[in-house]
Amino acid sequence: MSDLRLSVLVSHHLDGQLPPDEQAELEDVLRRSAGARVQYWREAALHALLHEVENAGALAMPRACLALPRRRRAIAALAAAACVAFSAGAALWSWHGGGAPAPVERTTTAIAVLSRVLDAQWAAPADTHIQGEALAPGWLHLRSGIAQIEFYNGVRLVCAGPIDVHLLSGKEAVLDAGRLSAEVPRLARGFAIHTPRLTVVDLGTAFGLAVDGVHEEVHVFTGRVTLQTASGPVQELHADQAMGVVGDGAPQAMHADRSAFPSAADLERKSIAAQDQIMQAWNQAAAKLDADPALVLHFDFEKESVADRTLRNRAAHGGEVGDATIVGCAAAEGRWRGKQALEFRDQSDRVRASVPGELGAASLVAWVRVDALDHPFNSLFMTDGFAAGALHWQIRGNGSLHMAVSGPAGAPAAQYNFDSPGVFAAARLKRWTQVAMVYDGARLQLTQYVDGQAAGRFPLQGGMALRIGHGELGNWNPASSSDTSPVRNLTGRIDEFAFFSRALSDAEVGDLYRSGSTGIPGDGR
Repeated sequence: MSDLRLSVLVSHHLDGQLPPDEQAELEDVLRRSAGARVQYWREAALHALLHEVENAGALAMPRACLALPRRRRAIAALAAAACVAFSAGAALWSWHGGGAPAPVERTTTAIAVLSRVLDAQWAAPADTHIQGEALAPGWLHLRSGIAQIEFYNGVRLVCAGPIDVHLLSGKEAVLDAGRLSAEVPRLARGFAIHTPRLTVVDLGTAFGLAVDGVHEEVHVFTGRVTLQTASGPVQELHADQAMGVVGDGAPQAMHADRSAFPSAADLERKSIAAQDQIMQAWNQAAAKLDADPALVLHFDFEKESVADRTLRNRAAHGGEVGDATIVGCAAAEGRWRGKQALEFRDQSDRVRASVPGELGAASLVAWVRVDALDHPFNSLFMTDGFAAGALHWQIRGNGSLHMAVSGPAGAPAAQYNFDSPGVFAAARLKRWTQVAMVYDGARLQLTQYVDGQAAGRFPLQGGMALRIGHGELGNWNPASSSDTSPVRNLTGRIDEFAFFSRALSDAEVGDLYRSGSTGIPGDGR
């Protein structure tokens, strides 16, 4: 059984939401696997802490477990026994002088980073790369647009599509077709680029390289390079010199033309021009969104001053709700250059907001960049406390998109939980993602979305009304009298949040994603 499947079963079991067939599945894996029992015990302890139940002792079960039905206590007992055995084994190992095993250190094969992209269209979905992605040795097939690659040794390549380039190592690459410029710092001298007919070795320089069928050219802008064909002698080119080769012919001297090759300066100029167009289109879409009568909250995070701690509610019909208050948080760059965001980093960072009244339907849409999953639960938007109808939208430590709604007194469960597993896997961290949740009391359905696509649909038990009241973006106030509070702050950024008092359709969520994703580095534009 995968760790993710086990985590889902344990979570539902602890929340009293596990059906009999899955209960039997969980019991079976706990009997067979000591590792599963240890994982169960750890999650049970976290569950107890998050519900503010004091532990009875280092090896005693939390009161949350003792209060479980007999069958569930039996499962917890199995897990507890595993913990005792584990602790005893660890003590024996230490007594014999073995010491704790060395931690397993993460490794990477990456040699470069895709530091900038503009209007990028890749050859195929499997070949798609995003800005900020660490690049291991391999091919990049860019059909149009510009991509900037920075090697960890400081070499910078600016590539213009269409281009096919193969990163071999931190010291060499292959240009099979297309145009690029290279800037090589002194410490990376000796960097080589191979083409079908040439090998160019840098001697501390900036140069351009082009391959167009049988025609190849190398232009030196500053410094010098060596050039070698398959059968000819090594030649040295200096600043403002160039060589061209056609087929199997000998290299012919040319005058270097910097304007014929992409450059970092070109990329910067085009990025600024594109940014203006993106902001104009987004502002038009936002103005249309703000006019929706059902829009209760709309935070675009565009602030006039860093010192201003008020987050303006842009919803035209949100006067009763009002603005929000920023606590902690730092200003940061949003989905694209020029777009503002708030960064949530410390356990004090949060945005306080309020939505009064009862709601039979609601839709929440947020643009978020999750940098790390530091806690068992990481807040997106959460109602204070656990009153009936309270809404808790979070990301679990295992990457699941999690929604919980507190049940009323006398309901079959104190809390109803809805999980969409595997949403925030490692590949999605530090990427801008649109997440949405639609609570439809009339249709008795809750749907979660990721980048405009449904990630999970769940039946609702009864048309229970939501009661939001006071709540927080990026954090949580448990609203209890306890001296301690669970730490659930988000580690990442938010640059747009919308709250509707109606259920959006699949098409509407998709439209919001498309209108908001234009200009995000790595989305193809």
